Amino acid sequence: MFVLWIGFSIYNASKKAAAKKAADEKKKQQRTVTTQESRPQPKKPEPPKPTFQELMEEIRRAAEAEAQKKAAAKREKELARELKARRIEDQEKKRHEEYMRFVEKQRHEQHDAESHQLDQRIMKVYSQSRKKPALLKKLDLKHIIISDAILNRPYK
Repeated sequence: MFVLWIGFSIYNASKKAAAKKAADEKKKQQRTVTTQESRPQPKKPEPPKPTFQELMEEIRRAAEAEAQKKAAAKREKELARELKARRIEDQEKKRHEEYMRFVEKQRHEQHDAESHQLDQRIMKVYSQSRKKPALLKKLDLKHIIISDAILNRPYK
């Protein structure tokens, strides 16, 4: 609807301009006194007036150009959003990798510490068992399970 209104506005404006031009020429001719020496000059052929279809085609081209400009601006905004999202994803990946390295390091340290404590316990039990052989049989099942879990636990 808007496009039609613009088309009719352009068409009416061109009609008014042509009418005003014709009126100005008529006034000019009335002011000049025609003599035998002055002959009417041949009129230059006016360019053909644009038809309604030509006007509509012109309006359509203008609308397409405007739509292309808007699409380009929209695409730039989308690219900016995508770049920002990628940057955030990269930051999150980096933080996650740092966290995983920290966790791995902590697990390794904890495993080493628990292994060292377990070695001390084993040495203590072994030294006591050499003194008292019956003590080795009284090892708590709980300690056996815990030590097995600690020694066989993957920390990487």
